[in-house]
Amino acid sequence: MDKKNKTIAIILSFFLGTLGIDRFYLGYNGLGVLKLVTFGGCGIWALIDFILIITGKLKPANGEFEAGSDINSVVSELEGKQAPASPEQTTTQQPQTTTQETQTTYTQAITQEAQPTQETVAEDPQIKQLKEYIERATTQGKTKDDIRNELANIGWPIEIIEKAME
Repeated sequence: MDKKNKTIAIILSFFLGTLGIDRFYLGYNGLGVLKLVTFGGCGIWALIDFILIITGKLKPANGEFEAGSDINSVVSELEGKQAPASPEQTTTQQPQTTTQETQTTYTQAITQEAQPTQETVAEDPQIKQLKEYIERATTQGKTKDDIRNELANIGWPIEIIEKAME
């Protein structure tokens, strides 16, 4: 089956969510019809689906979105550049850490009142990539508050953003 593009799903949800087009695109045809008949639950269901798609909680019926929803794509999208190859396309032998694993690791460390070591942060390629983005954005004149808000708006937990800004 075809993997669906998350950006297209977000755009469809924003503009045509009340007609259920986003649900049809993601492969939930029955819910698409129900959403169409109720005009997206008078807009409430459409708004909820929009938020669920952005946060990654609502995925295609056939599994996952196509490759490109990782930090490299987000950073490239923010900078207006093409994303580098996804971990599935690379041939390096280094183990890859997913965004969810990274967020879970740091969230656990914070809730256990233990801070991740500098060594742990340095080893994590996503934190490294996030630090590089923050550094580039700072040199382009963005304030740390603007960068923090921008990253938080696309779903990064504040704890991880703060750690990358250290």
